Amino acid sequence: MTTFLGRLTSFSRKNRSGKLDPVLKLAPRRNDSNFQSQIQLLLDSMELSSLSDAENGYPLYNSIGSKQIIMIDSLCDMVIEAEYYNINKIFVQRVDEKNVLLKGCNSNARLLLPVITDGSYIMAGTLNPKALSMAISSLVEQYTLESGIFFTEQRTGNSRILFNFDDLSAGPTWITSDGAITIKKLRKENLIQFKISAPKIIPNEDTENNIKSTSKIPTGVLTDKKSNLVITPKKKISKKRGRRLSWSKSSKASGVIETLKSEDFLLNNAEAFKNASLPDALSLSALKPTKKSLPISELPSPKKAIPLPPAIPSAPPAPSPTNQKRRRVRKLNWNTIPANKLENTFWSETADKSPVKGSSPEIEEEMLSLFSLSPVKGKKSKKPTKKKNLTILDVKRTNNTSIILSQFKISPVQIKDAIFNFDDELVSAEQLLSLQFLFPMTDTERNLICNYTGEPENLCVSDRFYFEMCKVPDIEKRISFFLLKLEFNEDIERINHGIHTISTACKELKSSPKFAKLLRRILRLGSYLDKSSRITTSGFTLQSLVTLSDTRSAKNKSLSFLDYVVSVLNREDKDVMKFYDDLPTCLPASQCTMKSISMMIEEISGKFGNLEQEIMGYNSEIEGDDFVNTMSPFYREKVTILNSINQEWENTQELYQNTRNYYGDDSSMAPEEFFSNVYTFIQSFKKAENTLHQRSGRRMRRRSVT
Repeated sequence: MTTFLGRLTSFSRKNRSGKLDPVLKLAPRRNDSNFQSQIQLLLDSMELSSLSDAENGYPLYNSIGSKQIIMIDSLCDMVIEAEYYNINKIFVQRVDEKNVLLKGCNSNARLLLPVITDGSYIMAGTLNPKALSMAISSLVEQYTLESGIFFTEQRTGNSRILFNFDDLSAGPTWITSDGAITIKKLRKENLIQFKISAPKIIPNEDTENNIKSTSKIPTGVLTDKKSNLVITPKKKISKKRGRRLSWSKSSKASGVIETLKSEDFLLNNAEAFKNASLPDALSLSALKPTKKSLPISELPSPKKAIPLPPAIPSAPPAPSPTNQKRRRVRKLNWNTIPANKLENTFWSETADKSPVKGSSPEIEEEMLSLFSLSPVKGKKSKKPTKKKNLTILDVKRTNNTSIILSQFKISPVQIKDAIFNFDDELVSAEQLLSLQFLFPMTDTERNLICNYTGEPENLCVSDRFYFEMCKVPDIEKRISFFLLKLEFNEDIERINHGIHTISTACKELKSSPKFAKLLRRILRLGSYLDKSSRITTSGFTLQSLVTLSDTRSAKNKSLSFLDYVVSVLNREDKDVMKFYDDLPTCLPASQCTMKSISMMIEEISGKFGNLEQEIMGYNSEIEGDDFVNTMSPFYREKVTILNSINQEWENTQELYQNTRNYYGDDSSMAPEEFFSNVYTFIQSFKKAENTLHQRSGRRMRRRSVT
């Protein structure tokens, strides 16, 4: 896991700058958004897994599109059951004390990560076959689908070699021999449920290469030609007939045959020779075959003892950097020439002058340190152990407070000073808004903090924050008034914009001569239809304008009453057709909510009433408390503006009521609905106008052709 975490640390930094890890560059280029979202989910999960080595932490957000960043230094900092999103809109949640869940926004894939790497597992969840193959190649070095992975079904004990997860059938659960990978394909979707754990047997340096060669495909096994299932031959080999076993010749099983011919067959089956009379000096190296390996049928039977020659002791290897544990390095993207094609080329002349043979240990060590995928192990300076801070409050309160305080770049003492002195250079309105969620405190919590007599430096960050906040009188009111002071100008600007938009739209409707002329023309044309029904129409509401396109012609279903009105205006009065140029504010007015404007004014007025009472009755014995000197000028200056806003809003409400009554609409209709009806009619009128021009153009083309 050390190598894995170290590799992910370098990967996570590159991911933030927009680059991908070389291992993950092998992903196929596809336009499938589902696949791409699963790859992004895999990348983000790996980045979260490497937080133990991160320097600047990992940014999270409370919701999609939120600008409030929550930096975490480890998965332990996440609050249990709290919902987060990262910059790629991946849902992140710490489901319990041991697991963190990640879900993609465009797919059903999900991943689980351990909060603390205790060896239980590295990653689990559901991914599609392509994304799962990338996860395995990145997390478990000894497994690759290119050379095949040996799996055993848990229920039946059947074994098979997988070269592609797409070939996996739904239902059964498969597991590797070392228990590192467990997979199960789901029946409904093309997703595979998996769990990647640390191998049960960790190889040492001497047997690492041998186990890597045998962990993927065990030696001495056969494959079925049709199903690629690994089977064990039931019949024994007859020495008299010299008959050979029928081996599968498929390309996928070629690795099995090559493994059987290698020296690993004898090494892994050395137990079969336990009854043989071996000399005392014989070691497993004496079992290695010569360059010409015997056919399988000619191998000696394990029942008969065969005397073997003693092993020839080999000379100890010379110490060199290459005898050390092999490091994984980055590969060059070049096209190599096979050895059988080097004849009569430049490279055949320089074969004996290979730079690798003549390289010095210093150059080789320098190359390994520069291009190694795993971190170089050097002498690490012992970091002084941090003294564990004291925690007074409960864990949930502490975790929530720590997450909110992570967005502050100043200490709890500086936060207290900024609130106490109303210093808007140290804290912003967004930060004050988040601090409001940390209050109020219960009486028990306040007593625990106030009765603490030890050194404040020994407290954890969250408890130190509350320890400092208890020094500020009426901290909750103080934060509320400070927030009012910072947000007042912005709130008044929004209210003014809404008031001005509604009042302007009302004036445009009442003062437009083209719009009035259009309404009269619609009334006159509509009255002809009402005469046949013996109905006398003297006027209509503006809400009725939306329904004019619903009445269709009996002869031509594509022609509506509104289309006919437009055609008449086009023949008789084209100037009226541009009535919408007199009503440019209808769209913005349809987006202004009278209820929200009223609520904002009432909220600010209520806060100013509380501020007035607080200023009049404020009495503090704390030295340097300038609450009255700071907030009194603010109150006197801004209360005049607030009173003016209240008066303008009353005038606007009265103007809207007069406009609504002027056109005979319902008195309970809100401004956003009233102006939305007018804007919808404008859009329908423009559409009918374009249809008329298209029809006229087609007639003109027909006449020119004839």
